[in-house]
Amino acid sequence: MNRNEAVSYLKDLLSQCNGMSPNAVSFEQKGGMNSEGYVIHIRGRIEASERQVVRNVAQKYSFQVKDNSDGVVVYKPI
Repeated sequence: MNRNEAVSYLKDLLSQCNGMSPNAVSFEQKGGMNSEGYVIHIRGRIEASERQVVRNVAQKYSFQVKDNSDGVVVYKPI
């Protein structure tokens, strides 16, 4: 995803997940994971309801979500 897509996704996500701390969310420019551009990391314990919102918003933007030990990673597949 490009920077504008990442920012739009984060704004959409944080407007729907009131309890999610903006400090738990970061994005970095990175390849790998069959992704392009930026990858969004949401760290920490994520409630099941918030995890579903993460997935729903990602689907809206045609992004993929991958669980990892720190939380979840949102990326745009190549």
